[in-house]
Amino acid sequence: MMKIKTGVSTLMMILACVVLASVLGCGGSSSSDGSGGSATYNDRFSGDFYVGTFSYELSADDYGATGDDMGSNGDGTGYAGSAKFTYSVAADNTMDFTEGGNTDKGILAPGEDFLAVVDTKEDDEVSLTAAVKLPSASVSHADVNGKWRFIQIRYNSDDGRANTAVIDATLSDGTASMSFVMDSNDATCTSSCGSFSYTLKSNGGFIISDYELEGYTDGAKMILTDEDSSGDKEVKIMVGIKMSESHSNADLKGDYQLMQIGATKDDAWTVHADVNFKGDDDGSGTGTCTATVIKVSDNGSTPGTVVNGTYHVDATTGKLALTIGSGQVGIISPDGEIFVARDMIANGSADYEVTFSIGVKKHS
Repeated sequence: MMKIKTGVSTLMMILACVVLASVLGCGGSSSSDGSGGSATYNDRFSGDFYVGTFSYELSADDYGATGDDMGSNGDGTGYAGSAKFTYSVAADNTMDFTEGGNTDKGILAPGEDFLAVVDTKEDDEVSLTAAVKLPSASVSHADVNGKWRFIQIRYNSDDGRANTAVIDATLSDGTASMSFVMDSNDATCTSSCGSFSYTLKSNGGFIISDYELEGYTDGAKMILTDEDSSGDKEVKIMVGIKMSESHSNADLKGDYQLMQIGATKDDAWTVHADVNFKGDDDGSGTGTCTATVIKVSDNGSTPGTVVNGTYHVDATTGKLALTIGSGQVGIISPDGEIFVARDMIANGSADYEVTFSIGVKKHS
């Protein structure tokens, strides 16, 4: 599966290919720190965002999900909810976020409208965060209508474990039809799986009351969270990407970063890695990629560990298929800057291992 263990068969092969995503665009200007130090690109991260986080507290054996406002003026300082942080943006759009002496790693999409952050510190909590920039113009049903793929990770207190899901939905003026594939030990419905209603606000606010989900969309990307487990006994985060046509493996070519959270029935961990996609095709539609570990939260892999893999991007939807490990699926964004993917529980698996990954291409 995706958890890398040096010298063990679970060498996180998924990591290599689970990391996919994005074609980079342009960035902001650079500036000196005024003392002969390295240039910064902090102005690239500015504006208001909606941020969703899925986390695990080791000592309490407890999962959580939160959704909140996030923003910055592009000056190296920002906020997420009531918390204040400082940050720095490098030339390739990789980021450091520092709060209370703790530093997390992140990456900003080249379009500067999406970011991912991973906490791989060796403390009591690990987490994966995604944020989408709030649109400057009104969002209408016409903007969001169409086919979407959502990748979800959730924790259900009745099950006592985390699981993942792929949900394909067709949105149409406030109602949606859907199909879904949960973990192989759970429910699966591949067609005509029912419908749900949703509320879309002009500022991009998006609410699915029946599933206790709320968040924001810019019309092409969406982040939804359920942070209150009192009703359905679940906490969850979902990242959705609108499907688009005219894709190829070449849309995933170059250098990316992977942010991942994984879980078994008794544990959770996070992964931070660099991934290079070759953008090639061996004649059968298969591309190749290479992942290099930066850090794993439980020190299960040596930094610098390299894992090779293969991938395929569907030409008419942007859906992602990973051909290593078991059952890795996802989707890339219409502009190729982002991907989301999940690994599911294998049939008969005793440890219930799952992973949820977000990838973003580096600025070049």
